[in-house]
Amino acid sequence: YISFPSLVYVGERLYCCAREATTHTVTVSGQVTVRYSDDLGFTWSEATGLAVTDASWDLRDPQFLEQSDGTLWLFYSKTNAGDTVRTVVYRKASAPYTSWGAETTLTTPTKANGAGKPVELASGRILVPCYEIDGSGNTAPFVRWTTDNGSTWTTDYLTTDGNAPGTYGAYNEFSVAEDPTTAGNLVAIIRRNGFSNLY
Repeated sequence: YISFPSLVYVGERLYCCAREATTHTVTVSGQVTVRYSDDLGFTWSEATGLAVTDASWDLRDPQFLEQSDGTLWLFYSKTNAGDTVRTVVYRKASAPYTSWGAETTLTTPTKANGAGKPVELASGRILVPCYEIDGSGNTAPFVRWTTDNGSTWTTDYLTTDGNAPGTYGAYNEFSVAEDPTTAGNLVAIIRRNGFSNLY
């Protein structure tokens, strides 16, 4: 079972990561696999050195980010077997992109998921969409951002329906883009669980 693909073109090579597991539901068989193509997707080979496995966790929601300096980032969510703990982590690789650096924890809440593709803003700030989950399954979307290549991270919660930032509700996965004419001006499109519209 393959899900959550993410695609990036870096170092004159196309890379695709995805979660591979025996089922879509939480299972510690979930792992992140990476494949690459040198002919823009006509043929693919497995990048075994970039695969990520952990026998104690379900790895899911992988997302690539190519930084402007050529660094390749891989963000993914980790869920334990009982689905009582979720966290978002990341790894980095530099050219020629044959192996990852050490895994680094991004989120601190007990249950947090990756929510969408990370972006690098014109200022160089890296912004990672996430959402937090409470004990009743309600969610609160937020971003983690850094201006120093991950040495320090800041959390900002999104506002929804006029509520205070961090209010739990049904909003979770979202995508962010920067206005090319006004640096730092962002727009987000967000999914509301159980509803047919995007917001």
